[in-house]
Amino acid sequence: MDHIFKMKPEEPTIIYRFPVFQQEAAAGVGRLDISDAYSMEEFVVDNIPNEAVFVMKIAGDSMYDEKTDYLIHTGSKVLIDPKVSKYNLDERIVIANFKGKTICKRYIVKDTYILFQSDNDAFEKENRKSTDDPNHKVVGVVLGVIENEKFIPVK
Repeated sequence: MDHIFKMKPEEPTIIYRFPVFQQEAAAGVGRLDISDAYSMEEFVVDNIPNEAVFVMKIAGDSMYDEKTDYLIHTGSKVLIDPKVSKYNLDERIVIANFKGKTICKRYIVKDTYILFQSDNDAFEKENRKSTDDPNHKVVGVVLGVIENEKFIPVK
């Protein structure tokens, strides 16, 4: 007797390849600038935005707070859009080069300066003012976190 087995159609798997910079972005831990050192990694994720260009790992917990739904912590992999000019940066989480260090902070527009602010109040001493480094550079906007094969946008 022949048995016919029907294969259940599989959901299409989407694999994204992104450069992942070996230099971690500091969220509470001082690190050096972004280097050219990166590796290509594959991510099986469902819904990555088209704007995502590269991934950075986070070092420290200064962005680990209810404001970010506790998403960004040490070891988090965040997706970055380097085309910052298309965003209103106020209140966005950014990766910035500040005095030779790469930091992950919330960009807050004040009257006479930009505040690079930690979401986690325990790391208030890690906050930076743009006037402390007039040559600071925003490297990119954090779109969200890749966690458990999901892309989770940050607010």
